[in-house]
Amino acid sequence: MLLCKSADILLNVPAKATHEDIVVSLWNRFRHHQLAAAHRSQLKARVQTSGETLKEFAAAIDQLAHRAFVELIVAFVQTVAAHYFIDGVQDREVKQHLLMGGDTIINEALNQTQTMEAAKATARPPARMR
Repeated sequence: MLLCKSADILLNVPAKATHEDIVVSLWNRFRHHQLAAAHRSQLKARVQTSGETLKEFAAAIDQLAHRAFVELIVAFVQTVAAHYFIDGVQDREVKQHLLMGGDTIINEALNQTQTMEAAKATARPPARMR
């Protein structure tokens, strides 16, 4: 598949193009494939860090997913991002809640976590007065 795309690009390179012109044309066309592979590796390894909010973590995952899967449709990328988000969440209870929710997109997963955190905060017993 890349060979055909390379040949298409070479057909559009002027006949008097230098070797450097050809390399630049090919690099400009295919560099996103190399970058996307690097972003996929980062995405696989990304977990929520200590002190990182779920909102910050979701934003980082979403950004990496869109860079990692540049040629795929947005709806699919958002679903894949939700899976990486759930995998990287540190709070076990939140992760279990998200896994029970079924397939979702990243924004829905983040909304579920925020709803759960709000419910947990509301359900806490009031501080005792002395």
